[in-house]
Amino acid sequence: MKAPAAGVILGRAATVGAVMQPGAEMFVVTDTASLWMIAAVAEEDLGKLRIGMPVRVSVKAHPDRVFSGRLTKFGEQLDPATRTIQARVELPNSGGPLKPEMYATAEFETTATRSAMIAPEIALQEVKGQTVLFVERSPGHFEAVAVETGRSTGGMVEIAQGLEPGARVAVKGAFILKSQLLRKSLDEE
Repeated sequence: MKAPAAGVILGRAATVGAVMQPGAEMFVVTDTASLWMIAAVAEEDLGKLRIGMPVRVSVKAHPDRVFSGRLTKFGEQLDPATRTIQARVELPNSGGPLKPEMYATAEFETTATRSAMIAPEIALQEVKGQTVLFVERSPGHFEAVAVETGRSTGGMVEIAQGLEPGARVAVKGAFILKSQLLRKSLDEE
């Protein structure tokens, strides 16, 4: 027998001496040079994903390797029990290290961004249990403004609430302004 396409035999229904009907499936032959991974994507993450975006895939069989793929398709229906949707990732499989039916973990490389106000960490001061920034109200005159912070990275902190866009804040002299404010409040008491 000759298969209509080259590949690897993944399944065999035919055995020696068996009678097969015309059109019956005898072998499952596939080309494993490219595989699909079906990932379960949480409902809340759908808005961050786009067809064609890069995906990094890892499998337990090769813990030291990361396989690069692309997101090619979303399923049409959300699973009501898990609140996930299927996403198809195409993976090149040169040399065949990946095998059909392996469990894998996918990491979607999103480039999602959002706008945020940020300030240097050194500008933030703690005054009477509140995090404050010293905002310049007029040249050389600063006022302590209570703020709520968010994420921080690389010496910068997200200002979630309390700061108006475009406000000028003291950075290097913030500790001196805090000292003057505390001294003034002690003098008033």
